[in-house]
Amino acid sequence: VTRVPIKDNGCSLKAYRADVIKKIPLYSEMHRFIPAMASIAGPRIAEIKVKHHARQFGESKYGLSRVYKVLLDLMTIKTISTFTSRPLIWFAMLAAPSFLLSVLMLVGSVITLGAGGSNALPMAGAGLLFGTLSIFLVLSGGLAEMISFTGHSSVAKFPLLTASVITGKGEVRLLDTKTAINSK
Repeated sequence: VTRVPIKDNGCSLKAYRADVIKKIPLYSEMHRFIPAMASIAGPRIAEIKVKHHARQFGESKYGLSRVYKVLLDLMTIKTISTFTSRPLIWFAMLAAPSFLLSVLMLVGSVITLGAGGSNALPMAGAGLLFGTLSIFLVLSGGLAEMISFTGHSSVAKFPLLTASVITGKGEVRLLDTKTAINSK
């Protein structure tokens, strides 16, 4: 599912580079999927065979109660890894069932109205509601796509916005963007 060449995500024996691991946001039960989260950032991932010893003392704290959280985290990882660069596709996939339901309800309301049924108006209202939802989702995806692409371009300009100069007297003076650009 994660497309990371690791067979055992539950193994606690892992080694990471500090610069990669500091960039990974961890919450819920996501610590199991650190290799998958790290692979999104681009480093090489490898699995090395280690020798495990059976538990000698105590009981395992793993049970069915964790399955639900792990499955939700796995869905989150899959969504992040697949749709981070193209959020419009994700929102369009969410909008498709709503749009289909909208079309079916509107067609059903027209057929019901033609047959003299009394449920045509509520069905048409629900169809318009689902149609509005699907349009809203697609527009949200377009907005997310624009934010995604314009966000990447401003990252390169960030050092210019935070440029500072240490003068000979040991004081730090912040420069505005125009001064920083002109000094380069």
